[in-house]
Amino acid sequence: MKEILKANTWLERTFLGDLYVTGPTGLSPVAIKNDYLIVEPSGRPIQLRFQFQTETQDRLHFIIQQTTPGQKRFLNTSNGFLLLLPPPAPDEIWKLEPLEANQREVRCRIRDHRGYQVKTDADGYLRTENGELREFILKRFSPLF
Repeated sequence: MKEILKANTWLERTFLGDLYVTGPTGLSPVAIKNDYLIVEPSGRPIQLRFQFQTETQDRLHFIIQQTTPGQKRFLNTSNGFLLLLPPPAPDEIWKLEPLEANQREVRCRIRDHRGYQVKTDADGYLRTENGELREFILKRFSPLF
């Protein structure tokens, strides 16, 4: 991961990004449906604010927040589903494991604060406890320096 970060220091800062999931048909945007994150092949991707917290040897830790004006909701889990809720408990840190990156986007795995990897279920909902393992693409919208 250190080689990825050396060339892409934007990953170690707070940034806005559009979220996509990789799959057999290519990239599909992740959208919001009733506060839950879901894969929507014909939808627009959700834009999220990734607030950098810290890093370990192979993970970057972020608090992830919705960017809609007037909304102060953060990425959280409920019964294993990913959704946007009011401010999180202090341990709601999300872990990104960069696999490949350039100046515009990063291919990664995402894990919750317990280390559970984000997956998708048969209905397209993003989950941490059940479903098919996925990789994600974060396309950087703009840095927040």
